[in-house]
Amino acid sequence: MRPDPQALPTPRPGHRIYVGTYEDDGTSVSIHEHTATRSLPGGPFAWGYDGAGPRAVARAILTMEYNEVVADVMADRLMEQVIAQLPDWRYNPTERRPGPEWELASPQIHEWFVSQAREYGLVWGFLLNASKR
Repeated sequence: MRPDPQALPTPRPGHRIYVGTYEDDGTSVSIHEHTATRSLPGGPFAWGYDGAGPRAVARAILTMEYNEVVADVMADRLMEQVIAQLPDWRYNPTERRPGPEWELASPQIHEWFVSQAREYGLVWGFLLNASKR
């Protein structure tokens, strides 16, 4: 069944928190959902600038929250507007704090997506056509 071309994509049910951490052996993004924690698939991940690592974070989060069509079309926007703006303490160790570098909750992702949808008319019809380019 094809989605209604005038409808917005619906997010996956449930509440997730994405947590980004720099460790001695690289970066990781974990997903905290209910009582379980697991690694976000994909990568390699990074944040705090525009580039392939931050785009991989954006794409993986959008795939988890929505689907691959949304991720294909919206990953660059999420990267530029959110992931690239997250703190990257590797380059400023005097301000580094213990624990995760950042956290994003699924409601924050949905709020961002709805704001983009309103501003740019991102209904299913647009997303499906844009993903075929």
